[in-house]
Amino acid sequence: MNVIPAYKLHVTHIVDENVPDALLGDTLRLRQILFNLLGNAIKFTDAGVIRVRVQLESQIGESVVLHFSVADSSCGIAPEKLQLVVEPFAQADGSTTRKHGGTGLGTGLGTGLGTGLGLTICARLVELMGGKIWVESEIGHGSTFHFTSRFHTTSLQSTEESSSAAMEAAVSGVAARRSKPCSILLAEDYPVNRKLVILILERQGHSVTAVQKRSRSSWPLLSSAPLMSF
Repeated sequence: MNVIPAYKLHVTHIVDENVPDALLGDTLRLRQILFNLLGNAIKFTDAGVIRVRVQLESQIGESVVLHFSVADSSCGIAPEKLQLVVEPFAQADGSTTRKHGGTGLGTGLGTGLGTGLGLTICARLVELMGGKIWVESEIGHGSTFHFTSRFHTTSLQSTEESSSAAMEAAVSGVAARRSKPCSILLAEDYPVNRKLVILILERQGHSVTAVQKRSRSSWPLLSSAPLMSF
């Protein structure tokens, strides 16, 4: 749970256990959508809790649909105003606008002046991700914005294997240009990558000194000039 002291807010998130550990999708668009919905929820909720939840909507073969929801404890949206949410944004409450700035519909739907993205753009991004977006709200009980997005299954192992294969090809190609064994300084912070590169190079007869780029103790080595460095 994250606490935002200035707003007296608690932000929580839940990822259901049946959501796959690794998926392929558009992380940039997903980040933009969540950033906008969370930003507006924070902006229009004076105190209370904002809950983010990720659920598995469906899974057919390699196709996965996830259901995201952002629920807040704001003042909510009146039933007669909910229709405005799916239209180009109109003022829902002038007093809310004067208090918080920008246009607002309970949880801050509007032109998105406070977060850089409005719901219109959010809806377009969701559409591009093969999903839909909607809202549920009740005066005095807050609002919940939902959206779905399509992803494809993968595995941490296959992702790592693909990355390792690409790295092996790249490293082998560079090292192969050296006809004689040489001394190589390898600066790599990620342990898996470090072990893999060392294995590849040593198999080709090279001598490898491995250091971590972020470690101050390795700086003197990095300032020296080996025959080859990565």
